[in-house]
Order: sequence, then structure tokens, then C-alpha cells
Amino acid sequence: MSEAYRQHLERHDLEDPARVREGYQVWFDEALPARRERALDYAAGRGHGVDYLRAAGFREVEAFDIDAEGVARLAGRASALHASATPTQWLAEHPGRYDLVLAKDVVEHLEHERTLPTVQGLLRLLRPGGRLVISVPHAVSFAGVYLRYGDFTHRTAFTESSLRYVLEEAGGRELRFHSPRFRFRASPKTLLYRGLKRAWHTALKAIYLVEFGDPATLPAHFHPRLVASATRLEAP
Repeated sequence: MSEAYRQHLERHDLEDPARVREGYQVWFDEALPARRERALDYAAGRGHGVDYLRAAGFREVEAFDIDAEGVARLAGRASALHASATPTQWLAEHPGRYDLVLAKDVVEHLEHERTLPTVQGLLRLLRPGGRLVISVPHAVSFAGVYLRYGDFTHRTAFTESSLRYVLEEAGGRELRFHSPRFRFRASPKTLLYRGLKRAWHTALKAIYLVEFGDPATLPAHFHPRLVASATRLEAP
């Protein structure tokens, strides 16, 4: 990872650990499997996913990143550290190891020709019944275009349809999409914000229904993050 991009990530990183932890809980708690032995935070970055998975009760939490210098900073927080400049090869060398693989904000950085092989490799990391959890920018959200182009290294954003295609084509099974579980706060500011957001999302659903005519095609939500999980049933 270049120093310029590392600085770019740090500029956009939340400083409040409690807010970071709550954000992970809102988006990922529902997607976690019952078996919590070994997990991998793939493209671990600054290690927020490692901290979250440890707090969620995984016995062993490992970290992988292409940035060897960055992942080395997670010593003492992860039970094992992995770094490789050839991630596709690394994925092929570690099949069937994990009950959960978390790939938060990873796939949108890949060229199209690398997307399917990478997701296939991530699925192969799983033990039978383990789950891959993927988080990507949601193209239909109000901020979808901003998220797509707000980071120069982003290659794409996703809808439920396009992410479903990628996961199923890669061999994922028991596919689920997960809506955020925001915590209720009774402050006037929060209540006003949620009321306005709900009204806006209702209007967007009406527009989609008029445009496409099929309720089955409506997005489940219009939040900026799209989270899906899938499993692999067969042995690696």
C-alpha cells in the first residue's frame, strides 16, 4: 500500500472506537454464524474488523492484508497475521480454515476480471457451513455515486442484483442480504433524521415501483452500505 493511500484512509477513519464498534454491530451482527471458532478479517486495514470479531466472541481472529507494514501493526490484536502481495495465490493456499471470513469494503476495489476469482477464493477459505460476509457500496443509495467515486481506487458499486450474481457465480450458497439494525435513540435530532429518511426511502420505493412495475425488484433498503453473506456447503 502506498503511503499516500494509507494517509487517505486515516483521514476518513473515525477516531471514536465506540462509534466504530457500534457501526460494525449495526451492519454485521445479524450476519455472523453461530459457530465462532476461527474468523478472518480479509483486507484488515487498521484492524477495526479484528477488534469487532474478537468482541463478538470468536476464539481466534486472524488478519490478512496486502500491506505487510500495516498488518504488522495488528500484532497483539489478531491471533495470526498474514500478508501477501499476491492475494489470489494466498487464498488458494488456505482452504477450509474459517467459520467466518469478513470482506468489508474490499470487492469494490477489484477490476472486473479479478472479482469472481477473488470471491471464489474467499469462499474456499470457509469450512463447510462457514459464512463469507461481504460489504460493498450500495449503488442505489442516496450517496451511491459519491461512494463510488469518492475513493479513486474504487472500481464499481453494487446493487442486490449484481452482488447476488457475483456470489452465486462464485459458488456461494444460502445467500442472504442483511439490513442494518440501527439502535433506537429518542433524541429530537435522531427522531427528525429518521423520520425524514423514512419519508425519502418511501418516495424512492414508489419511484422504483413506477419505473419497473414489479415489487420484487425493489431494493430492500437505500442505505449506503450493501451487506450480503453466503456459505459453501461442500468441502474445499
